[in-house]
Order: sequence, then C-alpha cells, then structure tokens
Amino acid sequence: MNHETYWSKGTGMLGYTGEQERKLRAYCSTAEEFKRYVPSYTQTWMSYSAKGLLIYAEVNHQTASGKYRYERKSDDPDLWQDDVMEFFFRLPEQQGVNYQLIVNSAGSKTFNANMKCVPSKEIEIVTRSPRNAGGGTAWEILIPWRYFNLSAMPAAGSVWQCNIGREFHTYHQVLSWGKVDN
Repeated sequence: MNHETYWSKGTGMLGYTGEQERKLRAYCSTAEEFKRYVPSYTQTWMSYSAKGLLIYAEVNHQTASGKYRYERKSDDPDLWQDDVMEFFFRLPEQQGVNYQLIVNSAGSKTFNANMKCVPSKEIEIVTRSPRNAGGGTAWEILIPWRYFNLSAMPAAGSVWQCNIGREFHTYHQVLSWGKVDN
C-alpha cells in the first residue's frame, strides 16, 4: 500500500492511552517486563480529494473471522463495542462540533456528529481482511465533505484537530495516536 505519493506521512504505530499505559506499568515489576506488552500494530494515513477526506488504516491481528468482535452492523450506536478503529475530528470554523467515524473489521461503520448517529450510507469503505498471511485488516475510506457540514473541500491552510484510536477489546488494548486518557 502506501506507495502513492498523495498519502500523508502517517501516524506511526499507535500507543496505549495514558490510562492503560499507567495500569500496565503498575502491573509490571520492572521496565523490562513492561516492554513485553507491545501494542498490536496499528497505523493510519490520510489525504483528501474534491470528493472528501481519504483515510487508509491497517491493523494486525483483528479480522472479520474467528474470535474477534465484528458482528454489529452499520449505524449501530454500539459499534464501538466491536474491535474497531475510531477517527475523531474538529474543524476550526465549527466550534464545539465533534465528528467521529467508527469502523469494524467487517466494514460496518457508524458516523457521529456531536454524539448523534448520522446515516453512513454515502461513506465508502473498502475492507481487506485478512490483509496478509498473518491476519489483520486494512481499510480504504472516503468520507464525503457533506458529513462535516461542508459543501466543498476546505480552504487551503485549514487546520483540523484529529485523533485516531483503536479499541481492540479481544486483546484488551485501547490505543491512541494522541496521548489521551480513556
């Protein structure tokens, strides 16, 4: 994947949320023991087009089969209880408005605007699960601008707030790009 030049630099591997990391460190008797608790590989890239925001994400382990949680369907407000990726956004011109996209390994999706579900029919997702011989899942996502209450692409130089997370319940891991608490 990531050979196309239009993708962003990428997030790098996501780490534990601050709360989960503190709990793991308290559980471990040494720093060496803590190093054994490596988070499941998770990384994301972003771009945009005239049609909308583009996201590419890939994770290890979780697939749309076996022991993993992936049974909920699109627009289910409880989709976060599956093994999921979550994408959070705030736009500078929309003070106080929070957007969230949740996606499971079966490609089901829920889009929230200020904690209210917005039908996600027009959000396009291509899911590859397993993504390689070892398992995992990859998603290519297009969120049309209208989901962010925009009629067109944002103006050049617009800076959005964004965070990316993974709730990997099967392995009891909560990961985040920005160091946040649960």
